[in-house]
Amino acid sequence: MTGWLHARTVHLPPTVRGLMWSAASGMLFCILNATMRGLTQHLPPMQSQFLRYVFGLLVMLPLVWRAGLAAYRPHNLPGQFTRGAVHTLGLICWFLALPHLPLADTTAIGFTGPLFIMIGAWLFLREPMHWDRWLATAIGFIGVLIVVGPKLGLGPGGSGGGWHLLMLASAPVFSASYLITKTLTRTENTGVIVVWQALSVTLFSLPAALWVWQWPTPWQWLAFAVCGLLGSSGHYCLTRS
Repeated sequence: MTGWLHARTVHLPPTVRGLMWSAASGMLFCILNATMRGLTQHLPPMQSQFLRYVFGLLVMLPLVWRAGLAAYRPHNLPGQFTRGAVHTLGLICWFLALPHLPLADTTAIGFTGPLFIMIGAWLFLREPMHWDRWLATAIGFIGVLIVVGPKLGLGPGGSGGGWHLLMLASAPVFSASYLITKTLTRTENTGVIVVWQALSVTLFSLPAALWVWQWPTPWQWLAFAVCGLLGSSGHYCLTRS
């Protein structure tokens, strides 16, 4: 029986495995975004950002405890905190805009992230960009403009929504964060990157959260715990991809 199972094992190419990890992260982040939007309707965005990452760190602590602190000691501590600072800046833009936008617009703007990542990887990491990638980038950006363009003032009757512009501004910042993550994977494993991201973002988000603090209800505490699990799982899948 064991021999039959071994014979039936499917060995997927690394590119396919990477795409599967990326698809899983996209699904988790979609659920996370919907849940966080509901929470930011009732609690300050900066507090919501802080609590989401606090619980993201808490769900990782049992793994850290089991493996030992030495297993999660980073080789590039400045890089970890640089990534955390950049990601926090993107989160500030994203969380401030989140309560004011329909979820469809938030999702559409989120699709610009891979476009900025591809351009950044070409510019800074010297990754190859063939014509088909450029074509996919152009088509993807046109699709985003069709959805949110009128609200950015790019079409007849456009409103030039400031919250849409703020959400859009978060996309290249997040892309920079992911490119830093790409460089960190050369010296750090996935678990170390996810744990230190949660820790650094929590520390950077704390001052703003304390300034606007409102005590959550028991159901909101539970929702943040779910968001912490979703967020850490999503970042793990994205880093693996």
